[in-house]
Amino acid sequence: MRFKLFLSFSLPVFLFSGIIFLQKQYLKYQQIAEIVNYNSEQETTKSDLAFQQKMPSLGFDNIFADWTFLNFIQYFGDEQARIETGYPITPNYFEAIVQKDPRFVQAFLSLSSANSIYAGLPKRTVAFLNEALTHITPETHPLAHYLWLYKGVDEMLFLGDLKAAKQSFLMAEKWAKQAKEEVTVKRTQEMIRFLDTNPDTKQAKIGGWVMVLNNAKDRKTQQYAVNQLRKLVVCQFSICG
Repeated sequence: MRFKLFLSFSLPVFLFSGIIFLQKQYLKYQQIAEIVNYNSEQETTKSDLAFQQKMPSLGFDNIFADWTFLNFIQYFGDEQARIETGYPITPNYFEAIVQKDPRFVQAFLSLSSANSIYAGLPKRTVAFLNEALTHITPETHPLAHYLWLYKGVDEMLFLGDLKAAKQSFLMAEKWAKQAKEEVTVKRTQEMIRFLDTNPDTKQAKIGGWVMVLNNAKDRKTQQYAVNQLRKLVVCQFSICG
């Protein structure tokens, strides 16, 4: 009798526990499958971008560049996928767009921050911007001076090349004057004067992140800059390097 009573209580508990276990295993499998799928999609996209660069566009370079940039926005904005895989093919998008439309200023402004901050490849960002700038003049686009500004920030903040950064800021100032962008002119002049003081690395980084914060076009990058500034300010009063 007691055994039957025990079974009557324990069997539902056992079955319920088994269901929970199976559900957890299924969810774990789903998570693994999603990660594998994200990586697979990323590799496919990488191959597609490489193929796109080789194929003739028959005079539709701008359309190819626009389409590639729209795909990049989807890639960058997929937060769940980026949590799992990061941003490793951002430079592939950047390279493809520079090749197809080296005057696509709006795209380069977004790709610059993404490639330097999130993909962690500022040296390649500077190389892509240098290539694009050989095809661009102040008359090409009203925001063209920002390319010099972004390049200067990368050179100062990530590469530690203050001499190159100053030259980029000087060009940004010159082009901003032609575009009658007084706010940018003032910011670049302040940064040039700052670099003339021969700042230490920590000061230069603070100045760089302030520039990123002032010029970032999306909240994600703005918040990232704020977080970096907080760390640097804390380090000003501690022994961290």
